[in-house]
Amino acid sequence: MHFSDGSLNSVHVVAEFVYCPRSSYYLMTGAESAAVGTAGFREGAIMHGRVDAGGRRSLRGDEVTRSFRVVSTKLGLVGVIDQVKAGRGGDTEIWEYKRGKTRPSRIHEVQVALLALCYEETAGRRPATGVVWTTGDRRARRFPINRVLLDEAERAAYEFAVASHSASAAAWPRHRQAGCAGCVFRYLCWDERELAGL
Repeated sequence: MHFSDGSLNSVHVVAEFVYCPRSSYYLMTGAESAAVGTAGFREGAIMHGRVDAGGRRSLRGDEVTRSFRVVSTKLGLVGVIDQVKAGRGGDTEIWEYKRGKTRPSRIHEVQVALLALCYEETAGRRPATGVVWTTGDRRARRFPINRVLLDEAERAAYEFAVASHSASAAAWPRHRQAGCAGCVFRYLCWDERELAGL
């Protein structure tokens, strides 16, 4: 697939689109400034503080690079990998840091796969493994970055590109789900009846 028009979309915003188109729309249009004061937003900012400092070091023979910027002109994406771990045997892992506790999440896997596609185009190597590290229980969940997952990630990037090119002034549809109660955009998105139930 090749659908870049010269402007680059954020990997984070595309992954959010898979989770909920409306929260992705809010991120894309700058509405996150309304959420900056929320506990979840602050926790995420603190959590990424150490990773975002960047740098490279050796850890038990592996090369670890933090805050690695990647670009895919093919997909029209730009992103920052929280951590890239290159093993002595040539295997490369893409790490994404998340708040909360470890749980299976296809959205997180798609985000890592999008970053992996960008990494391959930037660094010339395809990562074999994705890792989601959660701060709530300090655990790493590993999964293979296989062709099925990469295809899903490419479809997500394409669907986001189509939606963003045809975007109107109205917010995109909301994907109602259990996670809505913890969303930083709920005060923008929910109606008064829903907010009264908090």
